[in-house]
Amino acid sequence: MQELDSRISNARFDVCLKGYLPKQVDSFLDSLREQARQMTEQLAELNDELDRYHKMESDLALLLLKVKQVAADQEQLSEKARNLAVADQEKLDEDASKQAASHARAKKALQLLYTENERLKLECKRLNSENQTRKQSGVDAPSESY
Repeated sequence: MQELDSRISNARFDVCLKGYLPKQVDSFLDSLREQARQMTEQLAELNDELDRYHKMESDLALLLLKVKQVAADQEQLSEKARNLAVADQEKLDEDASKQAASHARAKKALQLLYTENERLKLECKRLNSENQTRKQSGVDAPSESY
Protein backbone atom coordinates (compact mmCIF):
# COMPACT_ATOMS: atom_id res chain seq x y z
CA MET A 1 0.00 0.00 0.00
CA GLN A 2 2.91 2.36 0.65
CA GLU A 3 3.98 1.90 -2.94
CA LEU A 4 0.55 3.04 -4.12
CA ASP A 5 0.60 5.97 -1.73
CA SER A 6 4.06 6.91 -2.99
CA ARG A 7 2.98 6.67 -6.64
CA ILE A 8 -0.03 8.84 -5.94
CA SER A 9 2.03 11.42 -4.02
CA ASN A 10 4.75 11.59 -6.63
CA ALA A 11 2.47 11.67 -9.66
CA ARG A 12 3.05 14.74 -11.83
CA PHE A 13 1.23 15.70 -14.94
CA ASP A 14 2.26 17.96 -17.77
CA VAL A 15 0.27 21.11 -18.18
CA CYS A 16 -1.22 21.82 -21.55
CA LEU A 17 -3.72 24.22 -22.94
CA LYS A 18 -6.73 21.99 -22.83
CA GLY A 19 -5.56 19.94 -19.81
CA TYR A 20 -6.95 19.50 -16.31
CA LEU A 21 -6.77 22.08 -13.57
CA PRO A 22 -3.79 21.21 -11.37
CA LYS A 23 -5.70 22.03 -8.15
CA GLN A 24 -8.48 19.60 -9.06
CA VAL A 25 -6.00 16.89 -9.97
CA ASP A 26 -4.07 17.47 -6.71
CA SER A 27 -7.30 17.46 -4.72
CA PHE A 28 -8.37 14.21 -6.39
CA LEU A 29 -4.98 12.62 -5.77
CA ASP A 30 -5.12 13.76 -2.11
CA SER A 31 -8.52 12.09 -1.84
CA LEU A 32 -7.15 8.87 -3.37
CA ARG A 33 -4.16 8.98 -1.01
CA GLU A 34 -6.49 9.38 2.01
CA GLN A 35 -8.66 6.48 0.81
CA ALA A 36 -5.56 4.34 0.29
CA ARG A 37 -4.35 5.20 3.82
CA GLN A 38 -7.76 4.35 5.33
CA MET A 39 -7.89 1.09 3.38
CA THR A 40 -4.39 0.21 4.58
CA GLU A 41 -5.41 0.85 8.20
CA GLN A 42 -8.61 -1.11 7.75
CA LEU A 43 -6.69 -3.99 6.17
CA ALA A 44 -4.23 -3.99 9.10
CA GLU A 45 -7.14 -4.02 11.59
CA LEU A 46 -8.86 -6.84 9.70
CA ASN A 47 -5.60 -8.84 9.61
CA ASP A 48 -5.21 -8.31 13.37
CA GLU A 49 -8.79 -9.46 13.91
CA LEU A 50 -8.21 -12.46 11.64
CA ASP A 51 -5.11 -13.34 13.68
CA ARG A 52 -7.21 -13.15 16.87
CA TYR A 53 -9.80 -15.47 15.31
CA HIS A 54 -7.10 -17.91 14.24
CA LYS A 55 -5.73 -17.87 17.81
CA MET A 56 -9.24 -18.41 19.20
CA GLU A 57 -9.78 -21.26 16.74
CA SER A 58 -6.51 -22.84 17.82
CA ASP A 59 -7.38 -22.39 21.50
CA LEU A 60 -10.84 -23.88 20.97
CA ALA A 61 -9.40 -26.85 19.08
CA LEU A 62 -6.98 -27.45 21.97
CA LEU A 63 -9.78 -27.06 24.50
CA LEU A 64 -11.96 -29.49 22.56
CA LEU A 65 -9.13 -32.01 22.54
CA LYS A 66 -8.72 -31.62 26.30
CA VAL A 67 -12.47 -31.96 26.88
CA LYS A 68 -12.51 -35.14 24.81
CA GLN A 69 -9.60 -36.51 26.85
CA VAL A 70 -11.33 -35.61 30.12
CA ALA A 71 -14.51 -37.28 28.86
CA ALA A 72 -12.55 -40.41 27.94
CA ASP A 73 -10.82 -40.41 31.33
CA GLN A 74 -14.18 -39.92 33.06
CA GLU A 75 -15.65 -42.83 31.10
CA GLN A 76 -12.74 -45.04 32.18
CA LEU A 77 -13.19 -44.00 35.80
CA SER A 78 -16.92 -44.63 35.58
CA GLU A 79 -16.29 -48.08 34.12
CA LYS A 80 -13.82 -48.87 36.91
CA ALA A 81 -16.33 -47.63 39.51
CA ARG A 82 -19.08 -49.76 37.95
CA ASN A 83 -16.79 -52.81 37.95
CA LEU A 84 -15.83 -52.21 41.58
CA ALA A 85 -19.47 -51.73 42.54
CA VAL A 86 -20.42 -54.97 40.77
CA ALA A 87 -17.52 -56.81 42.43
CA ASP A 88 -18.47 -55.37 45.82
CA GLN A 89 -22.11 -56.37 45.32
CA GLU A 90 -21.09 -59.86 44.24
CA LYS A 91 -18.90 -60.16 47.35
CA LEU A 92 -21.75 -58.91 49.54
CA ASP A 93 -24.13 -61.35 47.88
CA GLU A 94 -21.63 -64.18 48.36
CA ASP A 95 -21.07 -63.22 52.00
CA ALA A 96 -24.82 -62.98 52.59
CA SER A 97 -25.31 -66.37 50.95
CA LYS A 98 -22.58 -67.90 53.11
CA GLN A 99 -24.03 -66.27 56.20
CA ALA A 100 -27.51 -67.54 55.32
CA ALA A 101 -26.13 -71.04 54.76
CA SER A 102 -24.22 -70.86 58.03
CA HIS A 103 -27.33 -69.61 59.81
CA ALA A 104 -29.36 -72.46 58.31
CA ARG A 105 -26.73 -75.00 59.42
CA ALA A 106 -26.63 -73.50 62.91
CA LYS A 107 -30.42 -73.54 63.11
CA LYS A 108 -30.52 -77.16 62.00
CA ALA A 109 -27.78 -78.07 64.49
CA LEU A 110 -29.70 -76.25 67.21
CA GLN A 111 -32.88 -78.13 66.30
CA LEU A 112 -30.95 -81.41 66.40
CA LEU A 113 -29.51 -80.47 69.80
CA TYR A 114 -32.95 -79.51 71.07
CA THR A 115 -34.41 -82.79 69.78
CA GLU A 116 -31.54 -84.76 71.30
CA ASN A 117 -31.98 -82.86 74.58
CA GLU A 118 -35.67 -83.71 74.62
CA ARG A 119 -34.89 -87.34 73.83
CA LEU A 120 -32.31 -87.42 76.62
CA LYS A 121 -34.79 -85.85 79.07
CA LEU A 122 -37.32 -88.51 78.19
CA GLU A 123 -34.66 -91.20 78.54
CA CYS A 124 -33.67 -89.81 81.96
CA LYS A 125 -37.33 -89.78 83.05
CA ARG A 126 -37.75 -93.32 81.83
CA LEU A 127 -34.59 -94.47 83.63
CA ASN A 128 -35.59 -92.64 86.84
CA SER A 129 -39.01 -94.21 86.59
CA GLU A 130 -37.45 -97.67 86.13
CA ASN A 131 -35.10 -97.00 89.01
CA GLN A 132 -38.00 -95.99 91.24
CA THR A 133 -39.93 -99.07 90.19
CA ARG A 134 -36.96 -101.29 91.05
CA LYS A 135 -36.52 -99.62 94.40
CA GLN A 136 -40.14 -100.17 95.23
CA SER A 137 -39.99 -103.77 94.15
CA GLY A 138 -36.78 -104.35 96.13
CA VAL A 139 -34.49 -105.04 93.22
CA ASP A 140 -31.00 -103.63 93.56
CA ALA A 141 -30.58 -100.69 91.31
CA PRO A 142 -28.01 -98.04 91.10
CA SER A 143 -28.73 -95.30 93.58
CA GLU A 144 -28.02 -92.47 91.22
CA SER A 145 -30.83 -90.70 89.49
CA TYR A 146 -30.47 -89.21 86.11
